[in-house]
Amino acid sequence: MKFAEWLRQPPLVVLAHVEKCLLEQGQKSTEPEDEFFDGSGCKYRDNNGNKCAIGHLIDNSEYNLKLEGGLTGVIRGLTDSRFAEGFLNSVGSNFLRQLQGIHDGVPVEKWKNAFQELRNSSTFAEFYKQDKLYKEFPTETSNSPVVS
Repeated sequence: MKFAEWLRQPPLVVLAHVEKCLLEQGQKSTEPEDEFFDGSGCKYRDNNGNKCAIGHLIDNSEYNLKLEGGLTGVIRGLTDSRFAEGFLNSVGSNFLRQLQGIHDGVPVEKWKNAFQELRNSSTFAEFYKQDKLYKEFPTETSNSPVVS
């Protein structure tokens, strides 16, 4: 599934997919310094085939090293510009950052508990009930958002 299609899925589907993939993987996606990466944190994909939380939402056909460096760049690079700007200002963007925070900031042995805490958090309790991660999907050619 392409990245933009993941953004059209129910939040619980996205959470379940990322959780399953990361728990099966059992290690962080990191890489030493190279021309695109300063070596100070995690990568969407490493040379060992590991992926971070967001990396598990990026299709192989979409991935390139230039996406490394931040969620904003991924959203802008893999969705059309009107959708990207709307999504970046939505609670959906915060949700993806929470998922990424589990991969980047929580020890692997505590991932399972961190996903459970996120699932049970009051911050996202209502958000998880939504039928899509982001409801408005404006396109480059439309003058107004298409609401599904």
